[in-house]
Amino acid sequence: MRASTTTILRSGGVVKTEQFLREGSTARQLSHAVVGGSLVRVRKGWYAFPGLDPTIEQAFRVGGVLACATAAVSHGLWVPRFSGLHVSVPANASRLRDRERHDLRLPDGGNTVVHWSKDAPRPCALIRDVEDCIVEAAFCRGA
Repeated sequence: MRASTTTILRSGGVVKTEQFLREGSTARQLSHAVVGGSLVRVRKGWYAFPGLDPTIEQAFRVGGVLACATAAVSHGLWVPRFSGLHVSVPANASRLRDRERHDLRLPDGGNTVVHWSKDAPRPCALIRDVEDCIVEAAFCRGA
């Protein structure tokens, strides 16, 4: 499973199943890695190491990346008190999931603030950059 370790490290933390398969891992190896605890299935078709930052993992499980005030805190910026997990998703995103369980839909009125973004970050990005965080926070009504 050496290919998977290299693949995850190169991607920044979360990798699609196809990337593993392209680099020589098998579906059976992925299953064994999840059962053995060396990989976590974050979302259908996506895997990460178990030590991934919990807020980044939750944002990815929802279907997006860490955004706005939550991302700003991860970048070490000071932000006023806010509530919820802020997640940026593409404007055409669908099948958003609960931040704790990938098998459940994202509940309405929960503690997740979704930012619908026209300029979605790269697929391997796990967190919006500082400039995007500041702009999102300035216009956020969920903070």
